[in-house]
Amino acid sequence: MAWEPKDPWGGSGQDPLDEALRKAKDQLTHLVPGRGFKSVIYIVLAVLALWQSVFIVAPDEEGLVKRFGAIVREVESGPHFKIPFVESVDTPKVEKLHRVEVGFRTDSGRTQFVPREALMLTGDMNILSLEFIVQYKIKEAKNYLYKVADVETTIHNAAEAAMREVIGKSKIDEALTIGKAQIQQEAQDLLQRILDQY
Repeated sequence: MAWEPKDPWGGSGQDPLDEALRKAKDQLTHLVPGRGFKSVIYIVLAVLALWQSVFIVAPDEEGLVKRFGAIVREVESGPHFKIPFVESVDTPKVEKLHRVEVGFRTDSGRTQFVPREALMLTGDMNILSLEFIVQYKIKEAKNYLYKVADVETTIHNAAEAAMREVIGKSKIDEALTIGKAQIQQEAQDLLQRILDQY
């Protein structure tokens, strides 16, 4: 008795992949009767274009729609439309509270002192070690994303410079006791003016 191989796909003798493709084509053709396979392709392309044209801006974001790299409009939160494959959207989080550390760094729960940032000279020629945090929100998303190359470094350097200027006009006794709030407010106002100029 001779051994004969059996077809695991039902004995039709055809390649299973060819059979599956033929069935898929038949089913797609039946979806749009009388129009053929090209109509199915057009429907798929239309669905893809519609999918590419809708975008949603979250409540804490602002949408910047760009066409060929140039900003054409700013949109608020909610669903919006764009020209598919031509326009792109950036959505920075304008309500998020960002933070920059000056004079120290926090990494994996450990705090590392950074002396070259923290050590400052007061107006009466004393050295003061000062560590502080700058917290900020994005004021204008367009400027935040496209006007400054490295935002975090820029804010860090501007905050350090502003604090050095204010501390340089203060006496060490004021900086350590009753003048803390005033120094903080002056540094904040100066930093805001610097960043607005950038």
